[in-house]
Amino acid sequence: MAADTAPGWYGKLGGLGDFASRRLPQEWLQGCDLWLSACLDETRNAMGGNWPHAYLASPVWRFVWGPEVIDSSWWFGVLVPSSDSVGRHFPLLVAQPRPQPPTDRFGLDHLEWWWAQASLAARAAREPGTGVEQFEAVLADLPPWPSQAPAWVKPLPASWGQQWRMPAATSLSELSQQLAAETLQRRLVGHSFWWPHTTTQSFTQSLLIPGLPQPAQFAAMTTAPLA
Repeated sequence: MAADTAPGWYGKLGGLGDFASRRLPQEWLQGCDLWLSACLDETRNAMGGNWPHAYLASPVWRFVWGPEVIDSSWWFGVLVPSSDSVGRHFPLLVAQPRPQPPTDRFGLDHLEWWWAQASLAARAAREPGTGVEQFEAVLADLPPWPSQAPAWVKPLPASWGQQWRMPAATSLSELSQQLAAETLQRRLVGHSFWWPHTTTQSFTQSLLIPGLPQPAQFAAMTTAPLA
């Protein structure tokens, strides 16, 4: 799957009676299916009869999966609670691979915009009657990923401490943002980052987790208050 194509997706649409997917590697799908199936089993057991309501009311989760989480790529996407045309519940994931994460302000702002548009598309796909062609058309109109800008703060070999090379006009704010983004990038290798999209809470939480959330963690993400 090329990074400049429409994002891939997997899960349940409101107008289909079974699972469907597009543009995602088979090994990715197998790993994701095993993970989500175990997570949903845990959530059902934890919530009992309250599970359907809690599941459907859970937030949209924006995510980053670093290399070594599911494969060697960076994955960006959204996970939304969904169900098919006969009422069987299973999430819908929209996911896009990238060789590198954004590190500059332009790239990070674009990622947030892309997340917002992908969230809208995924939520609309849950509506009864929404089929593959309609969902595919919406995904094709998502904003394209920008080209990766060359790094303007570059680490230099040093026998002591750490050194960087940068334009002389670089401000402290610009330097801090670049270094913070690169530090987060290093921390994300082998980890997943989760950030809920909510318009009903004054405060929320972001999560940095080794690998993918364990079933009990996923159950808490689905059913616990965000703040």
